[in-house]
Amino acid sequence: MNRYFVVLLLVLLVLFCATLVLGLQLPEDRHALAREQRPQVRLHLLLGVFTAELGMLVHGIVITYFVGTSRWCREVTETYALDPQCHRQSQLLKRRTFPVTLLAMLSLVGLVALGAAADPTSQVPPDAFAGLQWSDLHLGAAFLVLGVQLAAAYVQWTHIVRNQQVIRRLVEQVQAIRRAKGLED
Repeated sequence: MNRYFVVLLLVLLVLFCATLVLGLQLPEDRHALAREQRPQVRLHLLLGVFTAELGMLVHGIVITYFVGTSRWCREVTETYALDPQCHRQSQLLKRRTFPVTLLAMLSLVGLVALGAAADPTSQVPPDAFAGLQWSDLHLGAAFLVLGVQLAAAYVQWTHIVRNQQVIRRLVEQVQAIRRAKGLED
């Protein structure tokens, strides 16, 4: 899982940065965006939506991984009457990963919503509040969300690595029991 996660995460971060760079190259004038720069706006929009969907996929895979491995640890612990410490560690890692992953997912949703409000062809007035435009809020949120994604990725990766160590310990214990009983691995 660790290798797949790292590859997916790197693709996500490259796409996120490409979307951010593309957005930074757009002019601030909303009318120019609506008329002259529409292909660049469309590319930024499509790349942004694709990146957000990939982010949801990556975070969904993390959630699925922890749900599955936590259940597996419980079942193996019960089946072989092992010390429940490994199962508790897996559960703890899952519980610590979920809030961070959920925050990362919700931050992507918020960023896409702000992007939709900043779209020059949308029916939303350009001024958000306090003299700020939706595009300003979208830009600020993009940097914030990038930080959230990086922090979440670090937490997820470290928890995946720790969970794999827990799984290895369980597998070693099961193999020792099976060898002692003369069973095949």
